[in-house]
Amino acid sequence: MSNNSETLQYAIDSGIIDITCLQHEIEMKKRKDKIEAYKYKIWQGSNGYWYTYIDDSGGKKLVKKKCRDDLDDVIVKASETSADNPTVEAVFKAAEARRVELKKISEATAYRDRKIFKRHCSEFGKRRIRTITPADICTFMEEQLAEYDLTSKAFSNLKCLVRQIFKYARKNDYVSFGIANMFDDLDVSDREFHKSVKEDKQEVYDEDELDTLISYLTENPDIVNLGILLICVTGMRVGEMVSLKHEDIISDTAIAIRRTESYYMKDGKHIYEVKDAPKTDAGIRTVVIPTGYEWILKKIRLANPFGEYLFCRNGKRITASTVRDRLTVINKKLGIYQKSPHKLRKTYGTILLDNGLDNRLVVELMGHSNISVTENHYHINRRSLSKKQAIVSALPEFSVTRCY
Repeated sequence: MSNNSETLQYAIDSGIIDITCLQHEIEMKKRKDKIEAYKYKIWQGSNGYWYTYIDDSGGKKLVKKKCRDDLDDVIVKASETSADNPTVEAVFKAAEARRVELKKISEATAYRDRKIFKRHCSEFGKRRIRTITPADICTFMEEQLAEYDLTSKAFSNLKCLVRQIFKYARKNDYVSFGIANMFDDLDVSDREFHKSVKEDKQEVYDEDELDTLISYLTENPDIVNLGILLICVTGMRVGEMVSLKHEDIISDTAIAIRRTESYYMKDGKHIYEVKDAPKTDAGIRTVVIPTGYEWILKKIRLANPFGEYLFCRNGKRITASTVRDRLTVINKKLGIYQKSPHKLRKTYGTILLDNGLDNRLVVELMGHSNISVTENHYHINRRSLSKKQAIVSALPEFSVTRCY
């Protein structure tokens, strides 16, 4: 390296290389590279004028120049602006790619973030990052809340996405302000969030429905139905169920939950992967099979004794999507209000709480971090109307003592 530097310096000092000419050649090469790499088409119209597009705050803008060199000047300037002052969308993509590369988020999370960005940031994403102010961000968030009537959870997801964009922007010196405390300035109150009111029948299988479903699954025990039945009696997540391996079977009555399925879209294709970790740290647990239902696990193991995964069909692992579709068909066939496999998990959690199990045991079986999660989101009244009436009618205060 030292010899090369000395040789170059000697050539410059001796006049063999004209430094001014060399610098000019370098600049011209850079200019040529920027023009060749320009993302928009460059063409000459029948009128002799040269055309292309440049990015503008409102989208693409057509540029027309009589001379090609003048158009090239516009292209070079646009390229330099794009590199030094990218759009919000470009920063989002760079931030997401970096987080995936560092394994801070999964491809499935990145896919979810892309959907959120597409829904909320189609226009905001076209703006140049250096033009955005803290006030702009607050206004954007408040407008999205009003326009889409967001739930508290949906608004929280959007905040997380915006936070990551501007953390990355500050780290790369595109903006100077911090995002951490900015959301405190939002003019948002709890009453503005959309309240999703759902009836009990939408959230859990009532006593009659669960009996009907279990009877049907027991009488039609193919591999998918056995998986649904396993969810009924263990409360495991559908992604956990389709990711089970033979090594996870501790005994005929106990299963170790150690992984889950991850889903995302890539290049227009549905990608289903198994992650070597459940949804949360608390999800690492052991679930138990009630006495009398041990046959379920035995049948599942016999159906695929040599494959890596327990739930396979035609040599391929069954996906959560397949299980959801099957449950939809069964619900319709049995005249049960449509509910997803997650509602079976909610039903299981409700049954545990209704029967007064110790809170610590409930948390352990459900794979929750604390009992409040189970009580607030998984405890729903699943008694039928006739059962509710019978319970209330049996109260001493409502005993029939009067004749009319």
